[in-house]
Amino acid sequence: MAFAEDHSDAGIIIDNVPPLKAAKALIRGSWNAWILDSLQSDAQDTVLYKTRFSAFFQTDLYKQLKAQSVDLVIATSVGTSVCVESIVRDAWAHKFRALTVSNAAATLSEEE
Repeated sequence: MAFAEDHSDAGIIIDNVPPLKAAKALIRGSWNAWILDSLQSDAQDTVLYKTRFSAFFQTDLYKQLKAQSVDLVIATSVGTSVCVESIVRDAWAHKFRALTVSNAAATLSEEE
């Protein structure tokens, strides 16, 4: 996730984690919202900034996928129990097939 500099697009997510707001974390263009150099996009790639757990929420992801005749969404992320799950559920709700790659998703603890 990455937000506007004033976190105005973060909704209650940022309010629930005051240290993130105080640290001005996850601001688009800042060091802690950058994509790793080894994962940088190419000119033909689309970079989508999401402001909620699901990449479908208030983005044009659905429209982009449909325009490219995509029927399968592969979800990867650090937050399997939150972000990946949200994306997969929304993909199904939008009538896409969806899957998660087990070695490309992680959680904060073994229990999750």
